[in-house]
Amino acid sequence: MIVGYMENLVLGKADTSGMGGPATIADQARESAESGGLSFMGFMGVISLNLALFNLLPLAPLDGGQILFHGGEAIRGKPWGETFQRIWNGAGLLLLASLVVVILMVDWGRFVGG
Repeated sequence: MIVGYMENLVLGKADTSGMGGPATIADQARESAESGGLSFMGFMGVISLNLALFNLLPLAPLDGGQILFHGGEAIRGKPWGETFQRIWNGAGLLLLASLVVVILMVDWGRFVGG
């Protein structure tokens, strides 16, 4: 589900209204805290689960990317070449940075743009 959403995001087909960055998370945390401690703890649990799943995405800087990278080495029986490692790390970092920019733009639009 997350990978499909990421694909649609890259293709410009994803609905970004459900995305939120630090400002959205802080706002939602405040609202859940105002609703009571149990609501706040539930919200924090959902955030933690989302971060854990996000961390498993197969992007080089994330754990999922490292699992995929080292799994590939184990299957091949030898390390990847230096050129491949640079491309893998650069592409993963570029995708991750792009996602951060999109999320910050969605937050900016939500809180500043209306």
